[in-house]
Amino acid sequence: VCIEVMRDVLSRRNRGVYMFRIDNDYVIDATITGGPARYINHSCAPNCITEVVTVERENKIIISSCRRIQRGEELCYDYKFDLEDDQHKIPCHCGAMNCRKWMN
Repeated sequence: VCIEVMRDVLSRRNRGVYMFRIDNDYVIDATITGGPARYINHSCAPNCITEVVTVERENKIIISSCRRIQRGEELCYDYKFDLEDDQHKIPCHCGAMNCRKWMN
């Protein structure tokens, strides 16, 4: 519930929201501060994948390529947002041939 409230507050302030769900209990919030990975966009045909790994008993996110990436090609991964009812659907405009039209 808290993540949904934060998303609403920040979107009303016209700020980007950069949250990554680690599991059912933890979310990494890079909205205020975060690395360059927060600028990687969504695609239904991604060239990167995300994985949660444990390093020294802390969960970390790694992003790696899932295919050869051409010079100048934008990095992207599938956000895989939780499924929502039709009222809360987030449209996808990734332009991929296999675009699902929704990010959730």
